[in-house]
Amino acid sequence: MNILRQIDIGTLISVVGCALACLTFGGILGTILHVLGMGLGIITMIINTGLHIVTGGPVVWCGCLVLMMACGGCLLFTVILTTTLPQCGTANAVNLCRFFGY
Repeated sequence: MNILRQIDIGTLISVVGCALACLTFGGILGTILHVLGMGLGIITMIINTGLHIVTGGPVVWCGCLVLMMACGGCLLFTVILTTTLPQCGTANAVNLCRFFGY
């Protein structure tokens, strides 16, 4: 009980404040590190999948290459349609409008 009489209230507040600051900083740091770890995990998973496809042999990555080219072609066709069809019925109409009946 003698030791409790020697502790100054300012010292006690400082110790409690430092403890709360450490807990808060630790929680924030833990959250940030967790989010960074998840992000790096996703990036390394994508890289690992790409490397797995490439090292799987020519049969595996040629099929994936054809699939990616087909997806790219669909994307290009969609971009062409979305930029061309709004011009139908105007002076800038192209022959693609006739194909769709505009």
